[in-house]
Amino acid sequence: MKLNSKTLILLLLACGLGGFVYFYEIRGGGKGQEQQVQGSGQRIFAFEESQVQALTLTTSGQRLEFVKAPTPEAKSGASPSPGKQTEQATEKPTEKQSESKKPQSQWLLKAPEEEPANDASVAFLLSLLATGRSDRTIKAPLTQKADFGLDQPTATIELKLNDQKTHRFILGKPDFNQSFWYAQADPATSGTPELSVLLVSPDFNNAVSRPLSEWKAAPEALTPAPSASPSPSAENATPSPEPAPEDASPSPESPPPVDSASPSSNSSASPDPGTSSTPAPPAE
Repeated sequence: MKLNSKTLILLLLACGLGGFVYFYEIRGGGKGQEQQVQGSGQRIFAFEESQVQALTLTTSGQRLEFVKAPTPEAKSGASPSPGKQTEQATEKPTEKQSESKKPQSQWLLKAPEEEPANDASVAFLLSLLATGRSDRTIKAPLTQKADFGLDQPTATIELKLNDQKTHRFILGKPDFNQSFWYAQADPATSGTPELSVLLVSPDFNNAVSRPLSEWKAAPEALTPAPSASPSPSAENATPSPEPAPEDASPSPESPPPVDSASPSSNSSASPDPGTSSTPAPPAE
């Protein structure tokens, strides 16, 4: 079967049009797309978690401010003077007990309340920011900002590093199947005709969607030390029963002692019956 020249030309045109559509529209070889998706897989930020000194998290329901707690060396500073040592030694026990109930945290919550922060919650968020990667970067016009939820973001995070540099992270809304969330890292304030939108992990939403109670450090469970039983004092001692008083009734009088000078003692002893008491008559 022999094709005429007209049919052959139409066939060639169809093949050429199909190749153009394939390479330009499907493979993304042209620049006529409304959005251009670029594979990146790069880190969102280049700083390390240990460099962060302050953190501010703003959501639709709350604004939280965190600062890194001073190290023990910074807290101690110079050795206290003897007078201060005496004052510290004479602190009330109730104050020491209240201070001991506060857990030692690496982060402090400064607003809306001043409390030790939950280190695990703060560390989880900072780890995502310091080591997290973006799966893709989408270039879109500024007019589509609301399509990514960036006009009313889910959360805005502001970071301050130890070298005084600052960073900003904006979390928008999820995509249609919630496998990624739209976000921006250090967005340009002005002079940029398009958006640079990141596709990040849903873990970012889990990290910022916490109630205030989960940002606070849980109080340590303190086991009260057994107190020594107080020794009975003179006031609290139970009075012992007094001994019964001696019988006041008079005892029968003992017979009086015999007086040696009494007449009975001076009387001569009774004469012996064999001896006459009559004197002998004088001799003539």
